[in-house]
Amino acid sequence: MSALDADALQAFFAGLDNKNLQVEAMTAELEQKIKEMVKRNKKRAKFMERLVSLLQEYNSGAHDVDQIFDDLIALAKDLSEEEQRAVREDLSENELAIFDLLVKENLNPDEVAIIKGATHELLINLKPLLVPHWRDFETNRAGVKIAISDVLFTKLPEPAYTEKECELKGFEVYNFVYENYRDARALGGAH
Repeated sequence: MSALDADALQAFFAGLDNKNLQVEAMTAELEQKIKEMVKRNKKRAKFMERLVSLLQEYNSGAHDVDQIFDDLIALAKDLSEEEQRAVREDLSENELAIFDLLVKENLNPDEVAIIKGATHELLINLKPLLVPHWRDFETNRAGVKIAISDVLFTKLPEPAYTEKECELKGFEVYNFVYENYRDARALGGAH
């Protein structure tokens, strides 16, 4: 799917007798791809919302089969683009997921660079704390919460981030780490 050739797909699609089956197959493939991407980064849920919206429009008769296929191709292209974003941002997939939780609108390039640095430092600081079964013990969970708060409160740029925002971002990051990282191996090689 990443090496999606939209023109070849459209040419193939134009020659099919049963276009509805092709739309169903492509929808299933996109849905699976989006689910995998959302597991790694919650901010990608917008792609699933977009897919659902396209299918609702199609099912309501607002779009014909050729239009839905064009829309699905455009969505697939955007998914490929999103997969390349970590590389463009010079972040690992894990760093990008945390970065997306921390970043907000209207930041200047220096502030964005500071957040990237904070993200990198955060994952380095978390790695030794994410011991197997860390979620089962209050002291381990508290250590992770403190490590997150320490980085966010000292590294997120002021005045762009208020104390309250640091606190809320800390909750978001902790919940993400809790849900996604059973232990440090899940972090892979933080670069």
